[in-house]
Amino acid sequence: DDDDDDEDEDEHYDPAALRSVTFARLDSTSQPRLLTDFLMELGACSATITDHDRDTPDEIPIFLEPGEEDLEVWEAGAPAAVVCGDAAVGRNAWNRCDVTAHFPSSCDLRAVAE
Repeated sequence: DDDDDDEDEDEHYDPAALRSVTFARLDSTSQPRLLTDFLMELGACSATITDHDRDTPDEIPIFLEPGEEDLEVWEAGAPAAVVCGDAAVGRNAWNRCDVTAHFPSSCDLRAVAE
């Protein structure tokens, strides 16, 4: 009977599959960049930081986009390069972040979350 259980587990085990874990609504005091580094050290294949407030009225962009004063340049044709200030300089991340990491399916995500 134990052999049957092992065969069932082998049928559902895909070594190429990834599992993900997300830590949501982290503020800057949680140091999301350090968390991504730590998750990579634990064996994550990738780790990302995204803006939790993306596409909401609370969104605060950290990268500036071309303003209306640049509209004439854009209407004349796409410029060779756009140089604009970077609001992210000196900032850690957004006000609230989501950190997502992808691990091999063989990884114990409960141990990672603890």
